Amino acid sequence: MIDGPFVQSQAVNSPDSPVSSRNQRVHIFNPALQNAITWASDQLEVHILKDGSRIITGYRGQLLSEM
Repeated sequence: MIDGPFVQSQAVNSPDSPVSSRNQRVHIFNPALQNAITWASDQLEVHILKDGSRIITGYRGQLLSEM
C-alpha cells in the first residue's frame, strides 16, 4: 500500500519510484513479497472505497495477482 496524498511540490518523476511524491510511504503487508515487488511506473493509483470496491487509475503494464 502507498499512503499519503500526491503533493505536486514534492513530485518524484522517476519510473523506478513506487511513489509519486516524497511524502508518500510504501507499506508491504506480506513479508514473502518484500523482494518480489517491482515498479513499472510511478503513475499507478488505487482507491479502496468503503464498500470494498476499487478504482485503479493510470495503470500501465501487466497486473499479476496471486490472491
